Amino acid sequence: MLMPFHKIIATDPLGAHIWAPMDDENTMLYSIDFRPDRPLDELDLERATTGQSIHTENIGDSDFAVQNADNHYLIDRKLQRSGASFTGMNGFGIQDSAIQESMGPIADRTVEHLGVSDSAIIQIRRLLIRTLEELERGAPLSGLETESYRVRSARFALPEGAPFQDAVDDFVSITQPSQAD
Repeated sequence: MLMPFHKIIATDPLGAHIWAPMDDENTMLYSIDFRPDRPLDELDLERATTGQSIHTENIGDSDFAVQNADNHYLIDRKLQRSGASFTGMNGFGIQDSAIQESMGPIADRTVEHLGVSDSAIIQIRRLLIRTLEELERGAPLSGLETESYRVRSARFALPEGAPFQDAVDDFVSITQPSQAD
């Protein structure tokens, strides 16, 4: 989570979401694929345009998904029964959309029962509330500094028996930006 409404995802290729509020009940979601070391290749582009990644397949030149609430997200019950897909929906992006849209424009948080596995949600909500309180007191909005975005999400498989910290050190580095940045 990057303030104020960005998320970097450790997918392959790397992904990012931007949830830009349009009004009190609507949000525009931008989904981005990128590779920091090279352009996207044909396989990357195919996955992105066929709903097999964080993207939805959209209707023509619109921002509306082919799979949507009006057509029950084109759930394939045969695929779902086969066990190959828990939801019967084609792609991660549309599964995310279905869950988010099914809550309605404003979810009733008073009936939520968040648990230990929801700690990231709890921390993000606390951060957002604290940020709004600080903004009301005149503090600058966090996330406006370019340094805030000099991060990458990472994922890796931990070799069996390897200490977690050793594996992390092999995949994560902290570098200071140069003066030219």
